[in-house]
Amino acid sequence: MKLVRIADYSLILASLLYSSYVSCLFFASILPFYLAIPLALFIVILGHHYSFFAIQYFKENRKLSQASIIAIALMLTVFYSEWKGQHVQAKSVTGIPTTEKIDQHIEEVMQTIHQNANKKNWRNVEQYRSASQQLKMLQEEKQRLLETIEEKNSEAEQLASEFRVFSIILFLIAFVASTLNSDSTAESKISIGTTQVLTSYTPQDLQVLQQRKQQVNQKDLQQELQRELQQEAEYSVRKVTAQYQKETGPAGTNVASNLTNSSATDSSTDLETVIALVKSGELQDRREVMRRLKLNVIQANQLFKKHAPKPQQATIGFVTSKTTPKVAPKNA
Repeated sequence: MKLVRIADYSLILASLLYSSYVSCLFFASILPFYLAIPLALFIVILGHHYSFFAIQYFKENRKLSQASIIAIALMLTVFYSEWKGQHVQAKSVTGIPTTEKIDQHIEEVMQTIHQNANKKNWRNVEQYRSASQQLKMLQEEKQRLLETIEEKNSEAEQLASEFRVFSIILFLIAFVASTLNSDSTAESKISIGTTQVLTSYTPQDLQVLQQRKQQVNQKDLQQELQRELQQEAEYSVRKVTAQYQKETGPAGTNVASNLTNSSATDSSTDLETVIALVKSGELQDRREVMRRLKLNVIQANQLFKKHAPKPQQATIGFVTSKTTPKVAPKNA
């Protein structure tokens, strides 16, 4: 058994013993002592048992059970008996005096006074006077004793409140210790179950599991390589697009945006080659340009407007005019 478990069980045992002792003091004030001891132990142990069971059930199922009602009823009985028993304990600790002896003495003096009240013998008269003085002194002493008892009662009540706070703190600590103990017990059960599952596999099963693990790792590695290649292809496309934007200026913005959104498989398209073919006039089919560069009609028209060769012009002096074919004159 671990040292932490010993500490947890010690706290729970201390809470049980203290609750049983204080409850026994209360039951002993109304029942014989030989009945108060087993009754206090029975109620306290059952209260802690049902409380622990209700907590464990709530943690597993997230709902209350019938054990919760029993636990609440028993723990209310335990708290009530502790509340009263701690007052009895505080009285025994503070040592509150009683007026029993002085009351008996006063009663004896009162009898002497009544016996000598109506007699005129000087001896009886003297006994009457001395008894009256003694009664007055006893009453004053009783008054002082009552004041002392009142002070002791206030001290006992304060001490009982401190005992009650201590009892609540001890119960809460034991409560937390019991929950920690249940958590550690559940974890040990899980670890034992895991060990049993692992030991139930044969060496062949473990070998098959190891092979599957290697296959999964290889598949993950291949996917990672594919992602890296795709990123490199996208980077090359962005690089070519940026170069094309730099060469063509604003007119090539739409073309560049289309190239950026194209897939990595189209990165092999040579943009410079297509532009060179368009400039030389060898490539005049707009559909072919749209197919190669994944362009729409507007983008293809912009590319041809920018790079297509202009029609030939005839230059005469400083005036330029388009050459037109000559038409033969009509016969007269």
